[in-house]
Amino acid sequence: MKRFLTILAALAFAVPAQAQTFQETLRWMHNTASYEGGGYHGGDKTIMDETDVPLSNTCHNFVIIQTTHYLTSEPRPDHIWKVTMDLSKIEPNSVRGHAVEGKTWSYVDIETTNEEDAIHTPDRDTSGVSFFFNGTSYAPRFAKALRHAVVLCGGRASSF
Repeated sequence: MKRFLTILAALAFAVPAQAQTFQETLRWMHNTASYEGGGYHGGDKTIMDETDVPLSNTCHNFVIIQTTHYLTSEPRPDHIWKVTMDLSKIEPNSVRGHAVEGKTWSYVDIETTNEEDAIHTPDRDTSGVSFFFNGTSYAPRFAKALRHAVVLCGGRASSF
């Protein structure tokens, strides 16, 4: 009996923890993006904030929105950049967060599997996009969460 309990205890610790679901991952991105996904972008006198990852997102209709507010003496309309993609067409290994050397901001890069033009931007369909994030610590965390969502949605590596 003692041996059985020892084996049972060992198995209990050997079972991997349950990974977050798509909805849990989406909620984290939604809740954190609005706080961490923007900030003052001083070089061109803009502020990019209100990064939004809507809770209505699905695997096949995933939207990320970044809004630029211009802080210029001459008022300019906001620039809204809305990107839509099917996460099953995203190459998981391409989702990377990286800091810009010598700067205080970072980017998250996203590319499609086999370079398919399956990411929809306001201007065109493309095989890759990048998102701006203020600071250098948030982009890698956001990229990790997005990469997890891509895998959960069936994203796969490129053929070559």
